[in-house]
Amino acid sequence: MTGGHVAERTRGYGVATPRLEARSKVTGQARYGSDFDGGREPAHARLVTSGIALGRIIRIEEAAARAVPGVLEILTWRNVGDRVKPGTGFGAGGSMRSIMAPLASDRILYDGQIVAMVVADTFEGACEAASVLRVTYAEETPSATFGNPGLTRGPANPGPGPGSLGMPRIGDAEASLRDLLREDLRRRLWTP
Repeated sequence: MTGGHVAERTRGYGVATPRLEARSKVTGQARYGSDFDGGREPAHARLVTSGIALGRIIRIEEAAARAVPGVLEILTWRNVGDRVKPGTGFGAGGSMRSIMAPLASDRILYDGQIVAMVVADTFEGACEAASVLRVTYAEETPSATFGNPGLTRGPANPGPGPGSLGMPRIGDAEASLRDLLREDLRRRLWTP
């Protein structure tokens, strides 16, 4: 397989591909994450997600969270953002489920977006610290419908092109549902 266009890369599906790690796996020499104890207990993390659908983070109050015993670090856009590199979504042949990278900036683009990750030496400590982390937002009007004033930007990955979401379209939902149900019935009742 060569790089390039998505269709070109997908030709490899179903074709035998050399595996670099195959020899170490079949000889029992491969090392897995569970093979390393690291000499200490693992760290635990808890995600903190946005309480708004669109806007900007104004302030993150970390003092109470950092005071929880066992907190190792609190990751936010301030200490992670410049390290987040752009990625490629599945639709364009990449490995990212979403092209919206968490903790990349102070912008909130959707409800439930990750705004912080609290790391502690126990799961309970991470949960408690996450629960007292306070995030203040400058909220903007989100778009829930195509006519909403919050729809001022196009999709995150506008078309055309591989992995494109294209521009939103308004169609006949009832006709589409009717066609879907008709096709579903046809498939269920079909006899060869």
